Amino acid sequence: MSSHGRTSGTRTRRRGQAFVFARGVLRAELDQIRRRPFSMPSGWLVLVLTAVIASAVANGADRSTYGLARLPVTLVYFFAGLAGLAGSIGLMVLAHLLEALSFRTARHAYLLRTAAGDAGAYIRGRHRLTLSSVWAWPRRTGLGAQVVQQACHDVDQAQAPLWLVAANRGLIVYYQRFGFHRVRRVVTGHLMLRPPPAAAIGGPGHRPEPSGQPVRRQ
Repeated sequence: MSSHGRTSGTRTRRRGQAFVFARGVLRAELDQIRRRPFSMPSGWLVLVLTAVIASAVANGADRSTYGLARLPVTLVYFFAGLAGLAGSIGLMVLAHLLEALSFRTARHAYLLRTAAGDAGAYIRGRHRLTLSSVWAWPRRTGLGAQVVQQACHDVDQAQAPLWLVAANRGLIVYYQRFGFHRVRRVVTGHLMLRPPPAAAIGGPGHRPEPSGQPVRRQ
């Protein structure tokens, strides 16, 4: 099983890797929105942006001097809705392209590519390490778990806590498997913390190196 994995924060990551990562984030998020549109903050964002853009297009059609106002109201709102949806997805694409930059500059970045699928994540921050943009495609292949395990292991080596934001309660249960616990509710979901292991090997809170296929360091 081939993989392309973590690169250290001091080395330059290839642009191609960064765009593969950003594409994976977008694809996984769009799939989640398609299946459960309001389980993620981005699902609500698409709804709001679509409504705002559609409303602006419809109001503009009413004042149009090119005959748009003569079209049936249903047709005007249909095209306005399409324009709103296209605009909101376009903004999502732009936002996720910024993930490519975040991936290239992150302290730890992970990209796992196998015959079974792809997965990735990165850790941002210097004083407060936060696991961000965890994704896997397709889902339920265990690849996302491998990436999270590797990230936890790397942060454990630094004896540091690891933070993340779980977008919904299902993800709270998922991340609890890796030693995270919920701290409080925040605007984008639920803030979770994974405490550092004990300094003494085998002491309370010690976590052994995860088993299974690790994300290869480059």
